[in-house]
Amino acid sequence: MLSASSLSASRFQAESVSSSPTKNFATNRPQLASKRFVVASLILAFVAICFSSYLAYVGLTESKVVGCDGGIFNCDHVLNSRWSQVLGIPVSILAIGLYAVVIGAVCQLRHGKGSARRFAWLALSVLSVAAATTALWFISLQVFSIGHFCPYCLVVHGCGLLLAAGVWWNHPEKRSSMVRNLTAGVALSGSLIAIQAFGPVPDTFEIQTNDPSMLPMEFDPLDDNALFESPLGMSALSWLSLVSVVMADEAVATDQPALPPRLVPVSGGRRQLDARKWPVWGNVDAKYLIVEMFDYTCDHCRNTHNSIKAAAPLLGNDFAVLTLPVPLHQSCNDAAKNNSPEGADACEIARLAISVWLVDASKFTAYHDWLFDQKRSAVEARMYAETIVDRQALAAELAKGTASKYVAKNVLLYKDAGAGTVPKISFPRTTVVGEIGSANSVADLVRQQFGQ
Repeated sequence: MLSASSLSASRFQAESVSSSPTKNFATNRPQLASKRFVVASLILAFVAICFSSYLAYVGLTESKVVGCDGGIFNCDHVLNSRWSQVLGIPVSILAIGLYAVVIGAVCQLRHGKGSARRFAWLALSVLSVAAATTALWFISLQVFSIGHFCPYCLVVHGCGLLLAAGVWWNHPEKRSSMVRNLTAGVALSGSLIAIQAFGPVPDTFEIQTNDPSMLPMEFDPLDDNALFESPLGMSALSWLSLVSVVMADEAVATDQPALPPRLVPVSGGRRQLDARKWPVWGNVDAKYLIVEMFDYTCDHCRNTHNSIKAAAPLLGNDFAVLTLPVPLHQSCNDAAKNNSPEGADACEIARLAISVWLVDASKFTAYHDWLFDQKRSAVEARMYAETIVDRQALAAELAKGTASKYVAKNVLLYKDAGAGTVPKISFPRTTVVGEIGSANSVADLVRQQFGQ
């Protein structure tokens, strides 16, 4: 028989086991999280909120991201891509909400009652899986789709992955019984991914209204504020106005009388350009003529050009673009912040494009399209240019330096328009800044801005 002391000891041990913090999660008193895990989780969530808040501020105010503006680490490319939003909401704002809930749940692990702790563990397991899955999604987008990285974003994604690892390592439930939480987390993140991948492409551009008082009322060739002159002067290149895609193979006499200028506004309407003296994609006499500032090495500019090209048939092929290559590299643009070696090709490619136009304007539209088909190096651009125009004439034109003068003029216009993000598209009454992701958006903007 057991003695009274033995019975008391056994009863004490049973009570100790029943109140142990490692008690099965199915009971009413789930495990109390360790202080180390709680502190680590709070730090990760707080860091994620801080970085997400900064990214949200940058996105909402269109500010520049500190220390992330050149080379492969270019936050502008990431934050201005279609993947930076979900149904028009910046993903950074969604991240702030997620990690705010995480902080509340983690606090319940130490201070909440049994039912509150159970719900906190459930919320953490689901949200951590969602955070980790979306982190992998956005990292893969930066690698395979955008081609640039945002260090601030990577910090947030890293916090999500570490949080998920910590939650699942410390979770009191048996791993075999957590499949439902894993499924719920994947479903939550999968919904976001599905909306981004298959939902409507969000607008990533801003429409800035020009001040009507800044628009020149009529053209005055003696008014420098009305006309921003090309490097070749008032009388030169008047014959270029007769060259277009439709008339590409027709010979043009240089002694034909100068045609009246085709003026289009830039810099918010403060300046005007005579389209007959600048490179034009399409027919300079097209009904719809807009001005675009861009960089041939810019992914957003490439996507916008694809939309512009696809929009031409929607506008009856009566649509043209006065092109202003603005390389975003300090070697030829003192307003740019990018000084990475891989970005230097932008300056040479811009000079090559303008030189092709100067040598044979009828080849410019095709060459412009080719440059935007995919990423091109300066070496590739030079080799292809020599196949479509006379090689010696191209070399002579580059040696003259006229194309460099055009780039310098474009940079002045770029700074006059406020610098910052490209592409910039000037309409008579507005300026559109940022990537335009669809042909329909381009066509709709053109019709609206030209009153059609």
